[in-house]
Amino acid sequence: MTDIYIISGFLGAGKTTFIQNLLKQIPKNEKVVIIENDFGEINFDASLLSQCGYEVKALNSGCICCSIYENFVESLVDIVKQFQPDKIIIEPSGVSKLSDVEKACAKAQNIEQMQLVQKFTIVDVSQFQIYVNNFGEFFEDQIKHADQIFLSKVSEHPEHTKYVEQQLRNYNCCAEIWSKPFEDIDYHIVLAPSSSVKCHCSHQEHVHTPCNCHHHEHHHSAKDSFQTFTIRFKNHMSQKKMQEFIVSLEKLKDICILRAKGIIQEGDHYLKVQYTPNQLSFEKTELKGNYICLIGTNVDDEKIKHTIESILC
Repeated sequence: MTDIYIISGFLGAGKTTFIQNLLKQIPKNEKVVIIENDFGEINFDASLLSQCGYEVKALNSGCICCSIYENFVESLVDIVKQFQPDKIIIEPSGVSKLSDVEKACAKAQNIEQMQLVQKFTIVDVSQFQIYVNNFGEFFEDQIKHADQIFLSKVSEHPEHTKYVEQQLRNYNCCAEIWSKPFEDIDYHIVLAPSSSVKCHCSHQEHVHTPCNCHHHEHHHSAKDSFQTFTIRFKNHMSQKKMQEFIVSLEKLKDICILRAKGIIQEGDHYLKVQYTPNQLSFEKTELKGNYICLIGTNVDDEKIKHTIESILC
């Protein structure tokens, strides 16, 4: 019997970092397969996880819960048949509804020998209120259906932690909430089977925080609510130019970029680029590439092209 674990979380919450830490504590003799779903055209996170030495199945350009639902179910069944792994770790796209991913796993369980053991959700404390206010349909679903919730960016934003923990209880009164750094968590405890007791939590009103995204909850599918655009650079892209590009995107009134990730070539080395609102980081990497994937709302390809061209000219 193959055990399945879902690692959910909104865009840029820290799902891949969580998985990297989890994998360090899994016994080497266990056979693990990772299913990596990316809403964008290029699966950046699959490349990162492949470096850990595990089998990674990438599902790109869509969401498990909608456009590639059947493809995901088939992939799950095929993986169990082909590899007979001890564990399958699923990282859905950040705009996937956890409830829909759970339904897809249930469908696969009716076909092949596997069981859903745990559903985790990663929550970035620094972005919590903005995401609740503007993308509640997706964000709240991930929280409500989690067995365990792990807070990220806690050390960088300790002032938000207590408030976020209190607010999370309004959505999910049963899930265990972890605020430890990912590297300090005992994953043997975390991976143990969850209680089968169903949670009946009531939803309460929340304080609203302004956000320039101007997004309202009228859609039910990720492909309707979010768009993605990938830029491939023909020439080297410096860190300075990338910073300038991101700042320019933040100033565009009609476009809201929620996530950017990719690899750029600067001289003779490569940099991993990661962005969520007001947070941009660069890190040297052995991975090669020269691209950036953008995910957001009201993404206008032509405006973005014009913005990057004005910076590179």
